[in-house]
Order: sequence, then structure tokens, then C-alpha cells
Amino acid sequence: MSENVGLLVHGVEVLQQGHLTPLVLTPPKLSSSRVGWEGIALEAHSTPPCDHPYHEHPTHFIQLQLKGPAVYEWTAAGRTQTATAVPGTIFVLPRGFV
Repeated sequence: MSENVGLLVHGVEVLQQGHLTPLVLTPPKLSSSRVGWEGIALEAHSTPPCDHPYHEHPTHFIQLQLKGPAVYEWTAAGRTQTATAVPGTIFVLPRGFV
């Protein structure tokens, strides 16, 4: 029987050009980084409109939109899509989503 080793997650990060970087460059208003949870990070951000360059999610990612509306544009599988998120919109992205 193999021992399960937990993954300590320090914050919401994405892979950009092979390096881990915070998804949002501004510090979170709230963060679970000091709690030491294994396999999960929780952050609360309030940001102005911004771009997130091409990146990959190294972990599963869930986002709850608290304010809005906010227009999102993303490209996946060669298709660019646009949507408007209103308060209550939930994004669920699996690990490896680009």
C-alpha cells in the first residue's frame, strides 16, 4: 500500500512558459496560504479589468464571480469564445486546462 503524500498549495497559481506564477498579480484580500491546507488554496481578489496571458492550470480551478458583470474571452482547442459573467457565475476548470 503506497503512502499518499499531500500537495501543499500556497496560492492560486498557473503555469506560464514553464514557471508557476500567481494567476492574479495583486495580493489577495483573503488567502488560505498560512493555513497549510493540502491540495487546495482559497483566495479572494478584487481586481480591475485585466488580461491573463496564455497559461495552464496545474490544479483544478474553481472561480466564483462575486461582482460584475465581467466580460471574459478565452481560447481553447483553437476556438476563441466570449462570455459575460454576472454575480453567481461559477467557472470550473480541470487540471491541465489551457
